[in-house]
Amino acid sequence: MGYYIGKQKNNLFIKYILTMMPYFKKYKTHIFFVKLFSALLAAANLISPTLNRFLVDKIFAVQDKNLLIKILILLCLAFITIALINILNSYIMAKLTANLNYKIKMDFFNKLQQTSLVFHVSKKSGEIQYRMFYDTELLVDYFLKLIINMPMYMFWIILVAILMYRWSPILMSLVV
Repeated sequence: MGYYIGKQKNNLFIKYILTMMPYFKKYKTHIFFVKLFSALLAAANLISPTLNRFLVDKIFAVQDKNLLIKILILLCLAFITIALINILNSYIMAKLTANLNYKIKMDFFNKLQQTSLVFHVSKKSGEIQYRMFYDTELLVDYFLKLIINMPMYMFWIILVAILMYRWSPILMSLVV
């Protein structure tokens, strides 16, 4: 029985993916840029710890003030760059989410308009509409997290592991 339920859940997941894919094909470029900016953010967020390590290891030991000023300027530029990329990424993601929600809701609304009067009289169509419009936002949010956030989290973990290994394999083994 457990095997059947697991297989049924896999089939539902595959149906969900196949249902959502046609909506996302139109927005391939948006998704590409969101993934690109997310990867840039993941890499850019490693600049600050790297520069701070450099500050502690090299500059404070030598006490070179000129190099310290250059590193601090680089840190400021890194933070500004991260903020700008984050704003642009958030804008594209919000636009993508809004467009996908609108498209799916309009498709549902058009299908609902084509139903007969008997359907609306015999069913509680207002409740169905409310639930579908609310659930659509959840479906889009989940799918975006699935195709954008999950790969980026994996990328972030790999980047951090590589950076930690380059700094100190012994300390990395303690963390992992």
